[in-house]
Amino acid sequence: MKQRLYLLWLLSRVHLRSSDYRSIFGIFWSFTGPLITFFVFYLVFQDPFGRRIPLYSLKLLTGVIAVTFFNQCAQLCIQSVQYSRNLLMVSLVPASAVIFSPLSTAFCRVAAGLALCLIIAAVHGLLTLKTIPLIVLYFFLLCLFASGVGLIIGTLSVLASDAGEIWLALSPLVIFVTPVFYSLDMLSKWSAPAIAWLNPLSAYILVLQTALSDQPVPGMNLWVYVYPWVSSGLFLSAGWLFYKKFQKHLLEI
Repeated sequence: MKQRLYLLWLLSRVHLRSSDYRSIFGIFWSFTGPLITFFVFYLVFQDPFGRRIPLYSLKLLTGVIAVTFFNQCAQLCIQSVQYSRNLLMVSLVPASAVIFSPLSTAFCRVAAGLALCLIIAAVHGLLTLKTIPLIVLYFFLLCLFASGVGLIIGTLSVLASDAGEIWLALSPLVIFVTPVFYSLDMLSKWSAPAIAWLNPLSAYILVLQTALSDQPVPGMNLWVYVYPWVSSGLFLSAGWLFYKKFQKHLLEI
């Protein structure tokens, strides 16, 4: 177990050194995408939604960063499954280390975005030290959930290339079915429960927005705190088992 963790650490360092995140300017440059998304959404949705949501800019930025982090983690796992074949065939490196090590770059990006959210929360006098571990914990659970999704889609995309293309087309739409630029109390009686329960990502967004704004957002309850634990465990387990079931076949393709 220690050897596998050490290999994961080494491969993660390799990915960081070979990426733009090895410098401060690289991390800042990688964050321009979420910032542009934030400004566009703020300009478009400030009047119809923002005026009815307290601390709208902070909650919007939190949601954009979380959804971007989810998409990036899932995409990194998909690419790892697709392109790790040659390495796994000629080495004894565990598949888990090869697949999960690229996620280090996603954590660098989200760290920059999270730091900005924490600064905004501190400026508004909302930041407390006890909420920081909670925020970090739920970002980690979000990574596990996204990794499970990525493993499933990555395996499917190797077996049938259309799966990857469908994901690339649908992933930008995830933000529209997640309470990022609107709140659940603005939706109809049937759409609010559908988005809250059929989209597991919604629970992560609600928890993070509540923690950073220091006030419960519409739709928050005890189960919302539990839901991410359940969804991350289920999706990661299902994704890993699905990948391992077809791993031999994937290496032979």
